[in-house]
Amino acid sequence: MRSIYNCHLEDEKHANLADGISVQSFASGELEYEESVVSQVDSLVSNLINRRDANSVRLILAFIILLVGGTGSTVLMKLQAIALHNYPNFTNIFSCFLFIPLCFMYIIPMIHFGKSITSEQRSISKHHFAIMGALDCISTLMQLFSAVYLPGPLLVLLPQICIPLSMLFSRKLLNKKYRRIQYIGSFVVVVGIFVVLEPELSHRHAPDFICEAINLENDCSICQFEETEDGCLSHRSNANANLQDVFILRLTRMTNDTSSRGDRLCSWIPESTATSERWLTLSWSVVMILSCIPLTLSTIYKEIMLSSEDKGVDAIYLNGWVVLFQTTYAAILAAPAGMTLSPPVYPHDLLANLYDGWKCYYSGIGSITTGCHPDHCAEAAFYFNMCMVFSVIYLLSLMAVIQWGSASLSFLATTLMVPLVNLAFCVMGTPFHSSDLIGLFVILGGLLIYGLPKNGKMRGEQDQHDAVVSMAIASNDDVSHLSEPLLGEQTSAYI
Repeated sequence: MRSIYNCHLEDEKHANLADGISVQSFASGELEYEESVVSQVDSLVSNLINRRDANSVRLILAFIILLVGGTGSTVLMKLQAIALHNYPNFTNIFSCFLFIPLCFMYIIPMIHFGKSITSEQRSISKHHFAIMGALDCISTLMQLFSAVYLPGPLLVLLPQICIPLSMLFSRKLLNKKYRRIQYIGSFVVVVGIFVVLEPELSHRHAPDFICEAINLENDCSICQFEETEDGCLSHRSNANANLQDVFILRLTRMTNDTSSRGDRLCSWIPESTATSERWLTLSWSVVMILSCIPLTLSTIYKEIMLSSEDKGVDAIYLNGWVVLFQTTYAAILAAPAGMTLSPPVYPHDLLANLYDGWKCYYSGIGSITTGCHPDHCAEAAFYFNMCMVFSVIYLLSLMAVIQWGSASLSFLATTLMVPLVNLAFCVMGTPFHSSDLIGLFVILGGLLIYGLPKNGKMRGEQDQHDAVVSMAIASNDDVSHLSEPLLGEQTSAYI
């Protein structure tokens, strides 16, 4: 009996030992499983953090590049306008023409080998593209011609009128609604523009006397930069003029004895009697402001085409057709546009003017050596090409900021460009009056008020149209409107 009992105890002992091993194995397996899950979660979180950090870094880089590209393209547009002052028609047609092969280098392969340009997109009536091309052509023509005669800071301040215009047209055509703070911001922008233009209306910054060439055709470039009476009257066809001659010339001017001008080249006359156009800056400022109307309408038209669910269009495909029509319209409008220049280019001189523009760009050879604005072709190609490069950089970085960040972030970037561009022109020596500084701060304040976040959060997709319009007017170079609104809208529509 004892042996049987002992055997039973041994069996229970072995059984309990086996159960303990199985429980221990299960607990150990469960622990390993939990450690594995925790490890995977830690790995996932680590990857997300690293990915977020990487996105943040590239977003910051894209934001900085956007500021540099937008500021550079605006400054270079003015430098290009100075170098090619007598050939804005050439600049307009040539810059549009260059975008045709750039766009179709993408379009043609994508049609045959890609999927982004569908048969439905290709079947869209081309009259839509023709309308957008006409609007873009008119706005570009007005902006390029204005850039020739306007000081640099106005090139970035005046186009901010696009914001209230965008609100007006979007409300009428798209039934968009805006917050009260946005109306206040747009009103402040308009006030700032009036502050900037007030000196042109009152003419209070104009000097009392100016130096004007007696023979404008031959001597204008000699006299126009003189700011003192002695310097003005010192220019003589006889290089041996002395102080006594200058005294005699002053006495002649005081007695209005025009018969005794002698061999002087310049006259020191009251600004109000000058034969030069007093209202040149003001008139071209109005043209720049009016150019924002077709620009805004074109942006709204593109928004409809790009965001429509049944007619969504690839942005570059749309761009290619728009710029094709735009180039055609630019060639047609070149003749009447040339007659608005100072001095005018009449239709029978248009082809010669275009050829001279090409020589100035390609060979650096100037054809106009007299008048108030002789050619300065030595750096024409450099400024033109750099303006195109910075415009492309601006467009690509703009698309990246919207893709990796938001439209509101791109709006902030374009707002920051306003003071940066003005600072750049100020460093370059452009005269900067107190009214310009006040107008800058008023416009900048209006932009910041307009872009204030809603309920403490950045504005969402419903306000992307407004941000896109602000992008379109932040860098008003000769090609900016061709792609800026499109790329912004294309990104918001398809991402």
